[in-house]
Amino acid sequence: MDRKGRIEDLSDFIKTYFDEISDYINKYQNKNVLAVFITRFAREMGLYVTKNKDFCFIRSGEKPKILLNLNISSFDKKSPKFNTLIDKDESKKKYSFYHINEISEILVILAIISYCSNDFEILISFSNEPSINFDNFDFSIVKSKNIINLDLDTDEFIADSSAAGHIVNVYIPFERIFAKENSIDFRLSVTRLLGGHSGSDIDKMRQNSIKLILQILRRLKSHVDLDIIDINGGLKLNTIPNQSYIDISVKKEYKNDIIEAFRIVSEEQNQRTLKTEPDVNFEINCLNRSSDKVINIDDFDMINSFIELTPSGVYSTDDITKEIESSINLSRISTYRNFAKISMFIRSFSNEKLNEIFEKIQIASTIAKGNVEKIIEYPMWKKDSENRLAQIIIDNYLKIYDKSINIKTAQEALICGIFKQKIKNSSIVSMGLKYEKNEKEYSMDIEDIIKQFSLLKLILNNQQMGII
Repeated sequence: MDRKGRIEDLSDFIKTYFDEISDYINKYQNKNVLAVFITRFAREMGLYVTKNKDFCFIRSGEKPKILLNLNISSFDKKSPKFNTLIDKDESKKKYSFYHINEISEILVILAIISYCSNDFEILISFSNEPSINFDNFDFSIVKSKNIINLDLDTDEFIADSSAAGHIVNVYIPFERIFAKENSIDFRLSVTRLLGGHSGSDIDKMRQNSIKLILQILRRLKSHVDLDIIDINGGLKLNTIPNQSYIDISVKKEYKNDIIEAFRIVSEEQNQRTLKTEPDVNFEINCLNRSSDKVINIDDFDMINSFIELTPSGVYSTDDITKEIESSINLSRISTYRNFAKISMFIRSFSNEKLNEIFEKIQIASTIAKGNVEKIIEYPMWKKDSENRLAQIIIDNYLKIYDKSINIKTAQEALICGIFKQKIKNSSIVSMGLKYEKNEKEYSMDIEDIIKQFSLLKLILNNQQMGII
């Protein structure tokens, strides 16, 4: 297929579209902007495109060899970042509301559309949460049985299986009572924790901002009489929370006391977390207001107790491989008029462990007089006895990268379990791109984008792909 009007040099193509995509995002600043850009690009190239609010499906030709899958979930208008495309001649830095990894995978997809003459399919979902509504997608239009999922944050290994996952909400009721007279509100906050992915980074001993802010609160309460107005922590279900805050109410006469106590407690906490969280930031700010009502302290103790009883991190490891078997991520907490909502992401390669974790959450919730809701279940994605797609990737990886690649099971890539259910007799592999992070700046080497594109092009050209 002749893609008219394409830029002949691949490096120039990537740099040009990095600029164009970034400018397009900054111009329109909404979570659907990439969907509009990609569908417009594919249609201009003459490809079959169907789209709804959650998905964009693209097909080139009638006998596609592979389906490339990508979920775009990083849109965050509140925390924009700088994305840098590193090139030996000229590096480009752009302000963005999307993660560099997703932008880079989009660049790979645009290059596939522009430079590959083989038949292929592309499915892109747009969700800021892992709970994608696949009821909105008609899987019967998918023709390929070979699926490559572009969602790993590394190019050091590929995944041929993934854990099962449950997303769980816990609701704990509370009563609001009148605040003490002559009180003033403060906000206690912790920010700039490393955070990370709740699957791939869960074993890196990173602090959870929800647990951390509650530890600080417990220590402050031993110094100053205070009441709690609200707590809010975490952003996304599939990330380790890196920022949280608690709004408190104290008598005006204790204003200086709470500020000094916070300084002492936060400095002590900073020393404890310095090695693992070098950039952590603790703040106390006077809100110059006085709330009418606060949370009944006994009820808040129930919320606090639940958080304390519920582990967050690695839950169990495999006895032989020592790799993660099960994990829990305390993802989010928010308080409303008369209840707290706490969200958790559970992952496990063992259904027995998955049920065990869920039962412990139910017990802790019962103690806190709350109730539990399982809002989504991801089925386990088990490796095939003979995954020829994985072997083709391994063979071609060696040609491009001049080194071998390992196959692993993954705590991430849960979406593949749904594909395995929906597309019978399919072969699935997850792969990705590595990136560098420094504070709010994320960088990707253009050579890594070119290598992944070259690998996918070799896979598409492989004669065995059509008979897998």
